[in-house]
Amino acid sequence: MGDPKKMKKHYESPKKPLERSRLEEERKIVTEYGIRRKKEIRRLETIIRDLRRRARTLIATKDEKESKILIEKVIKMGLLAKSNPVLEDILGIELKDILERRLQMLIVKKGLANTVLQARQFITHGHITVDGQKIISPNYIVTMAEESGIVFRPTSSLNATFKRVEKREDREKREAKEALEKKARETTDKKEAQLAEIVDEEAIKEVESDIV
Repeated sequence: MGDPKKMKKHYESPKKPLERSRLEEERKIVTEYGIRRKKEIRRLETIIRDLRRRARTLIATKDEKESKILIEKVIKMGLLAKSNPVLEDILGIELKDILERRLQMLIVKKGLANTVLQARQFITHGHITVDGQKIISPNYIVTMAEESGIVFRPTSSLNATFKRVEKREDREKREAKEALEKKARETTDKKEAQLAEIVDEEAIKEVESDIV
């Protein structure tokens, strides 16, 4: 039965964990997605591997009922965005697709954290709830239905103290938009002024013609 105190491993280890290309790719993922432990990546890879394995089996057996259930499950996970997906689309799911569905990443996208590392800290310290349930795992996969329910815990001090830092690209977009709006207003004002001058000139001509 095994040692009850020893937790069961819920992921598969790669066949070549020390392969140079794999190590470089994992280093990029760790930096971009704020991952602390390689086993977090392993668990996500295992989820994708299981989905692909199940899809290949259903493609071979042509079980329509089970195929529909699997496709609906993957859609709910937010891993298939295209309309009318088929089993073959599941085979094309990549690691990046599921990394983007992690709670840690979605918190940053929703503006509840300024960086992925800050998002991880907020989660592990118990500041985040999903549909009213406190989640302390940054690797938690958020379903499409749960995404709108990601908020700070009602009793969290961050509700009053957290301030979002505007990203550089967001600031540049906002400033460009404001510049265009300002230019449009100036153009409108100039046209209105020119139109007013034309009206005044015509009014003067009418008065002069009446006098004559």
